Amino acid sequence: MRPSASEAAKDDWLLRTKKMPDQQPSPEPCEIIALQHQHLQSHLMHMARHCIASQLSLPPLHHLYRRFQKYDTDGDGMLSYLEMRQALEDVGINSPEDMELIIESLDSNRNGTIEYSEFLAGCLDLASDEMRQHLRSVFDVFDLDGSGAISLEELRQVLTQGANPESSVMSSKVGYRHVPRMLPDGKTIEEVMKYLDTNGTGQVEYDELEKFLLAKHVK
Repeated sequence: MRPSASEAAKDDWLLRTKKMPDQQPSPEPCEIIALQHQHLQSHLMHMARHCIASQLSLPPLHHLYRRFQKYDTDGDGMLSYLEMRQALEDVGINSPEDMELIIESLDSNRNGTIEYSEFLAGCLDLASDEMRQHLRSVFDVFDLDGSGAISLEELRQVLTQGANPESSVMSSKVGYRHVPRMLPDGKTIEEVMKYLDTNGTGQVEYDELEKFLLAKHVK
């Protein structure tokens, strides 16, 4: 009564399991748009995306991880520029100039490769229900003193040096003499604050930051 090996190989469950590793989810339109507009996004948006990507667990984003694995042909956990170019070609980006700009934008730590967290940050759709629940955590990263509002100096600290409390203390001692005035996107901290502070209080409340992130997530 025991099935032969050839008969067992035709079992529906085994056939589905065999196909699973080769099945790669197609990119969602929002993910394609996010990648296409990487080089146009502000420094603040890049920071927000990385804040969210750094705390997301794998299960909800399994489709992105599988896509990353597809292009990580040598299995080293990073995408070379060549591997990333193939990923961009597959979503319809063929211009060498656009590819170069997007890859440089994704490579936030400038190590010559695209790590999974960088790939993930570049594909996130911040307006999705799954991602919107994480926007508060972005605000909390910038709100260094937990006051419920982001001051100009807190904005300066996070955008130029990160959210490390020790570097914040050091910055206050040197009077920001070593902090670059211009951000990578060509904006000053004062310009970013003026854009975010829509109600003119001199600080950024959560609803103001949320409005910016949701309005600019594909720009």
